[in-house]
Amino acid sequence: MYEKGVTRTDLREYFSKSTVAKFKNNQDVMLSTVVRLCRELEVPIEKVVRIEYRD
Repeated sequence: MYEKGVTRTDLREYFSKSTVAKFKNNQDVMLSTVVRLCRELEVPIEKVVRIEYRD
């Protein structure tokens, strides 16, 4: 996001406050939300997704 000059405030134009809060707090979001984010930022999914494995 930051590479594109997009802030969390900017994301509120496209996503609900709760979804933006999930981004901020590294919480799970639906894949369709990730797709929308990638399209809005015009970046590949690898730029916005990090998978963490938990035991």
